[in-house]
Amino acid sequence: ARVLVSYLRQESDTVFMVRIDSEKPHPGEDTALLEAVRQFSDGLVLTDTKGIIRSANPAFVEMIQMVHAGQVIGEPLNHWLGRANTDLLVMTNSLSQGGPVRLFSTQLIGHAGLVVPVEISGISVESDDQPFLAFVIRDVGRRLEGRLDQASRPRSNQDLTGLVGRMPLREIVGETVDLIEKLCIEAALKITKNNRASAADMLGLSRQSLYVKLRRYGIEGPDSDED
Repeated sequence: ARVLVSYLRQESDTVFMVRIDSEKPHPGEDTALLEAVRQFSDGLVLTDTKGIIRSANPAFVEMIQMVHAGQVIGEPLNHWLGRANTDLLVMTNSLSQGGPVRLFSTQLIGHAGLVVPVEISGISVESDDQPFLAFVIRDVGRRLEGRLDQASRPRSNQDLTGLVGRMPLREIVGETVDLIEKLCIEAALKITKNNRASAADMLGLSRQSLYVKLRRYGIEGPDSDED
């Protein structure tokens, strides 16, 4: 509501006038906002405080491989979350305590089984009708693919732990093995002063296998093999 206060003086008295108006949007304001939300490239979902979907934009509907929003209204959001029993609970608990959700990493699982890595941000909104939760859901698949390219494989424990929630455990373990293997090869090359024949022998590999792994991990450097 909007409160307007004015006053006037009459002889020795001051009279205050208070007018309370309900806030109304400017003409077209709601329509423009709703259209912007509808066309938003990220998924946007409104739920009740228990996570039951009340509204969703086309981007979210497409992410979960449905045809139209009517198919998801009244359904629980966690029906499409990768960790169905925990993801929504963690987010709603955070929102119920008054804090926003920022870049929560999980996966959406589509109707046909397509898995999409996403980051979710959310807020709790009070309204005259009843409170609701708003979630923005961003597909981060391309960004993660770029992160895991050969030139940007995890290089430290921090890099690996940063993958928790973004990738399944099996894939994280695979990245751990790759990291250890790469570090061992680099250590062997350092000890042998880039003598690849000696490094291969030290690691128990054939020279050909070592060359394959060097290309795989993008390890470059002069070859000082001695024939």
